[in-house]
Amino acid sequence: MTESRRLPVAWESDVFCARAHAAAVARQAGLDAYAVAEFETAVSELAGNILHHAGAGEVWLRLFPDRIEVECLDRGPGFAGTAGRPPYGLGAGLRGVQRLLGRVAWGDRPGGGAWVRGVRPLPVRRVPRAGPPGGPSPEARVAVAMKPRRGEAASGDVALCRAERGEVLVAVLDGLGHGEAAEEAALAAGRALLGSLGCDWPELLAAGHEAARPTRGAVAGILRLRSGRAFYAGVGNVGCLDLRSGRRFTGLPGCLGASLPPARAEAVGDGRE
Repeated sequence: MTESRRLPVAWESDVFCARAHAAAVARQAGLDAYAVAEFETAVSELAGNILHHAGAGEVWLRLFPDRIEVECLDRGPGFAGTAGRPPYGLGAGLRGVQRLLGRVAWGDRPGGGAWVRGVRPLPVRRVPRAGPPGGPSPEARVAVAMKPRRGEAASGDVALCRAERGEVLVAVLDGLGHGEAAEEAALAAGRALLGSLGCDWPELLAAGHEAARPTRGAVAGILRLRSGRAFYAGVGNVGCLDLRSGRRFTGLPGCLGASLPPARAEAVGDGRE
């Protein structure tokens, strides 16, 4: 489900209004106080740019299950009519927004004016965990931390978690290389894995492999919680650590999209989820 808010920008007061709405959306998304401050600061900077460089425009705030997006549209001269190409030719503003949000894109609109779109990923939320039929449904707690390489808008790493069809699947994927092309490879394989939830291991891995073929490929670590037990399978150099026992699990040599090894899953822990 997507929630959108459109905020016109034509006066200084509109910039403060956009900042307030950004803070409200960030809190609604569950971000902590520090992340809320980062997001509202980025939106304030972008709304101020509309006013100062174009005179008028609008800010769109969109809340998705996995991210918040801010999109700014204006009716000014566009980037082609300014002093240089962002983020370097236009000062530190867009560079600062990129650091705050993690991913920023920009360009000129066909009918005139400019657009800027920023994306702030959201932490993976708690999801119901598969439990015994008729029994209580405890929660799986998942936390994700990642950081792109300096100068890159995307790290190339993707973490996914979904509970459905009586199981929980947690996957960590690393696209070959780094940057947006690597992220596209990881996302392509990850979407296929989630779409094959409930399938046996060979079919699950084959789905990710086929989806990654048109891309540069990705390595992956996959943990499945099903019927009271946990199993791990990996392709490439992604590992898993059982904190209770200290046991480490490693993937088989290979790469989704290039070389798929035989499906091999190992039981994790003592059989409990």
